[in-house]
Amino acid sequence: MDNSIPRDQFRQFFEIWSSMEKLYDQYARSVGLTYSSLSILEIIYDTPVNCTQKLICEEMHYPKQSVNLIIKSFLEQGYIEMKEIKSDRRNKALRLSKSGRVYADKVIGNLTRAEDAAIEGLTSEERQTFIEIMRKMEHGFREKIELECAP
Repeated sequence: MDNSIPRDQFRQFFEIWSSMEKLYDQYARSVGLTYSSLSILEIIYDTPVNCTQKLICEEMHYPKQSVNLIIKSFLEQGYIEMKEIKSDRRNKALRLSKSGRVYADKVIGNLTRAEDAAIEGLTSEERQTFIEIMRKMEHGFREKIELECAP
């Protein structure tokens, strides 16, 4: 069996994945953000209740210091507000301010419309197949990493 074919296909997959990430980065820069700050803004936008730095760190797999720097920048620009969570005083809830909501509606709204238009270019069956293939690949990768690669 020729093992180079699956490896070449895997490389093609990552070339496409990398190209997609570059598009997100280009978009972020076009609106004056970094890819990371765009991603954090999107999480805050999509999580209007109980969005915390801890949640952002977990979702993005970023260190607390990196997330904190971006959060501070958004605070200084007046895009977000912090509010103490009464049930967990160690964490503060992040939410968009009025000006932050206007800004995020534009920035994230444009991004969402582009994503929607791209996915709508696929048929319903293609979208479902894509999701199933990605899920199957993630499952297989997880299984191999956990069973064969973990120390």
